[in-house]
Amino acid sequence: MKRNKIPVGLIAEKLNISPATVSRTINHPDLVKPETRELVQKTLNQMGYNSDLCSKPENNKLVIVVVPSINNPFYNEVLNGIKTSMNSHEYNVLLHIGSLKASTYESFLNLCKETKAMGVINLSGRMEAGLLNSLDTEIPVVQCSEYNKDSSVPYTSINDFASAYNATKQIIACGYDKIAIVNGPANFNYAQERLKGFEKALQEENIFLPYHWKIFLPDIGYDIAYSALCQLLCNSANRPNALFCASDVFAISALKAASRFNIKVPDELGIVGFDNIDITGVSIPSITTVNQPCFKLGFTASEMLIERMASPHMVQQPILLETELINRDSLTQYKNNHSY
Repeated sequence: MKRNKIPVGLIAEKLNISPATVSRTINHPDLVKPETRELVQKTLNQMGYNSDLCSKPENNKLVIVVVPSINNPFYNEVLNGIKTSMNSHEYNVLLHIGSLKASTYESFLNLCKETKAMGVINLSGRMEAGLLNSLDTEIPVVQCSEYNKDSSVPYTSINDFASAYNATKQIIACGYDKIAIVNGPANFNYAQERLKGFEKALQEENIFLPYHWKIFLPDIGYDIAYSALCQLLCNSANRPNALFCASDVFAISALKAASRFNIKVPDELGIVGFDNIDITGVSIPSITTVNQPCFKLGFTASEMLIERMASPHMVQQPILLETELINRDSLTQYKNNHSY
C-alpha cells in the first residue's frame, strides 16, 4: 500500500475524525485504539485500498534522533543517555544528522514513513512552532536541549539564561572586567539565551561590552574557534581579560590561542566553558565550566518519548534540569595590573 497517496483528508471527513488521527492510524496502527483502526480499515477497503491495519503490528520499535552535528562532544553524551534508555525498552535508534526546517520537512517525513519510525527526538536547532506541531501530528516528537516553547511539543532542557548569568557573575566576582563571549550559531535557542544571561550580568555591573567581543560561530568546532580567538587575542593593546565560552570546545580552543600569544591563563586571561566534557578536567590548566547534565538530558527525553508513544494524547510538562559551575584552574582572583 502506498500510504503517501491515500486521501487522508477524505477519510477523516467520512469518519468525522481529525486527519492527524487518520495519518497516525495508517503509519502507526499500534498507537491508536482498536476501534479506530477498524473504522479506518473499513473505509480503506471501501475505497479500494488493500491494507491490513488490524493485523498484529510489526515489532519495528525504531525511533529517529535528529542531531545537527557529530563534531560537538556534548551530543555524544546526550546520545549515550538516549541509547541507554531506548535499549532498556528494546527500541532501536536511527541517527539523522541535519536540521528540521521547511525545506527538509517533507523528505524527513518520508524517512519516518519509510523506516516506520515510531517517534522522534529533535536535538537540532529550534524549529518553527507550526512546523513542529505539524510533525507531531504525524509522529510523536520530543524536543531535547533545543526547544521552541511556543510549540505544544514537550521538551527537556536547561535554563541557559540562568546558567550563563551565574557563570558570568563568577567571572566578575574574580575581578575580571574586560569580558568577551564566544558563542554558537545565533539561530540556536541556547546561544540566544546564554548571550542574554551574559549581557544581563555585565549590565548589572556596568561593564562595557564592545560589539566585536560578541562572537557567534556557525559551528561547534575547534578549528573555526581557534581562528576566531586568534583574531580576538592578537591585539595586545585591546583584548579581553576573560572569556565566557558557550561550549567547552571553544574553551579548549581559547587555551590554544592564548598559548600562541604567550598569554597566561588564568593570570592574564580567565576562561569559563560550558558542558563539562571530559577534557576540561585534564587540560592544563583545567577549565572552569558549567556542568550540563548531558547524559540525563538524553535519558529524560527518551523516557518522555516512550511515554508519548504509549499514550499519544498524554499532556507532558517541560522539564528543565539543573546545572552547576565547576570551579577549576582557568579562573583566579584577577589583579588588574597587567600591561599589554
